[in-house]
Amino acid sequence: MKINMKMYTQNSCPNCMRAKFMLNNPPEGVEVNIEEINIDKNTNAKAYLESVLISNTLPTFTYESKVIENNEEKIKINVIRGFNEGELMEALGV
Repeated sequence: MKINMKMYTQNSCPNCMRAKFMLNNPPEGVEVNIEEINIDKNTNAKAYLESVLISNTLPTFTYESKVIENNEEKIKINVIRGFNEGELMEALGV
């Protein structure tokens, strides 16, 4: 199973470093493709994080999942706010 995930980070964020380490060393059988978006380097990302993702917590993660609505497969954008190892493991299917 391969998961594509965006991770919003900041240079001085210790939980961001912990999350990066965890996602760069996923459980066996899980592939994670991480796109890191650092709000210190990308000023538009901070505005997007706050206004669209409704998050002022770092790290914040987004990933897609498929859902069935009215017999149609649709893509849902999921958001995890903060470093919650349990939520991340669930998102990875572990």
